[in-house]
Amino acid sequence: MEELSDFAYLLGRPYLVRMEIAAGLDKMYDIPASHVPMPLLYHSALWALLGERIGFEFVDETGSVSGPRPREELAGEAFDAQLAGLNHIRERKLLEGPQDHEIPDLRRRGYDPDAYAAALRRRLTFELDTSTFLNLNPIWRRGRLRDQIFGREVAREWMTQLVLHLRQRADARLRHDPPLELAAFWAAMPLVQVAISMKAQYHRDPSRVWRTNDIADIDALAVAYAYCDAVLTDKQARAALAGSRELRTFGAILHANALEMANWLDGLPTVQNPDDHVPHPLSRSS
Repeated sequence: MEELSDFAYLLGRPYLVRMEIAAGLDKMYDIPASHVPMPLLYHSALWALLGERIGFEFVDETGSVSGPRPREELAGEAFDAQLAGLNHIRERKLLEGPQDHEIPDLRRRGYDPDAYAAALRRRLTFELDTSTFLNLNPIWRRGRLRDQIFGREVAREWMTQLVLHLRQRADARLRHDPPLELAAFWAAMPLVQVAISMKAQYHRDPSRVWRTNDIADIDALAVAYAYCDAVLTDKQARAALAGSRELRTFGAILHANALEMANWLDGLPTVQNPDDHVPHPLSRSS
């Protein structure tokens, strides 16, 4: 992937949901948007994690930021080349993680390399509990399964994010009363809806064995299918997306294989200075 696209990362799922919450509240309150458009892709892993552009800061021998001086001393092109090299090394180190001998010292400083895996296991347990509930109450699989998944997903994954955002608005002296129509509020959020639809499709099969990979895949596809033009994924995930009629207005193309996607990419028109931003349906004029 590095050879194909260099280091390029989708904006992370938690940050995107916070943007969706902010946009939904702004629309509901009929006030100007309190956020700015964000690039969907950026060349730092920290962009995916934190929604932040992280770069290098140069300081002089006194510890003060040296401003443009390094660029002037090295000349523009040489400085840009060295900076690009440093960025490349940083990204590789972020993806590689620490060496084994470094971990004990990092743990003493608060580093927890098991946190992500533990969070995935907790979320897997939640889906297994959902499967157990559906097995004991099979009528839900034949009826309003998506409504059941909708309620559990929002309560488990996103209500805390909404409450935190409302507190932030209160601290900023912005209007912060909670939405009255919660179902409609969450239904307007593309990323949330993709995740709910995929989980509902998976839970229709009582024999399905859930794994942590399913959780990670749904997280990634919730971003990609909601905000990208085309998606290439495995057959099972593709079937879940294609089988969700409520998602068909999203418009993302689901390619069947890599060759099909490659041909589609080759056929795209060349554009100057592409700068894809995350569009939000609530920000469009009716």
